[in-house]
Amino acid sequence: MSMNRNILLIVSMLALCVSCEKVWEADLREKALDTIRGYYELESAIWEGTDPVDLDGDGTASYDYFKEWSRIPVGVGYFGPALSNDGGYIDVPYITDGNASWGGPVELTRKVLKLKVVIDVVIDGNQSRLDISLPDNPDTLFEHTGYGEFKISRIMTCSTQDEMGQIREVSGPVTFRFKRTKYKIE
Repeated sequence: MSMNRNILLIVSMLALCVSCEKVWEADLREKALDTIRGYYELESAIWEGTDPVDLDGDGTASYDYFKEWSRIPVGVGYFGPALSNDGGYIDVPYITDGNASWGGPVELTRKVLKLKVVIDVVIDGNQSRLDISLPDNPDTLFEHTGYGEFKISRIMTCSTQDEMGQIREVSGPVTFRFKRTKYKIE
């Protein structure tokens, strides 16, 4: 009888230990989402082409894409993306001729392209990871580089003005690096 009690005690203790090790999917999901959700600022945007580019038409070429974009006096400001549990949008800056549609004088204008981001959490055993995609922009590469940090790389096409005042299009790879400025729960 005492042997049966010992076996019962051992089985009870094992059940208790196993129940303490239970994987809680909700906790794994939250842990993964904590690494990405929040408000972000553009830390840098680097032109990755072989030669620097002069987007603002001041005669000085640079690899600092965001600085060139920022020097255009007309157009939208830049506020940065916000990512939540299921995704969000990332704005990437570019330059266009604001008067091209009606043939007026060249006016370089700051704009942003909204890239839709979809975030899914994949749970594998007791581990979780994020599966992040840009379904409308499969040519854009997204890399989650750290806690509250990511980068995207894509080919950007911008209008610029040459020395003769003529508009021309330039295209090249740009890497945008983002850093979280404020945590956001949703």
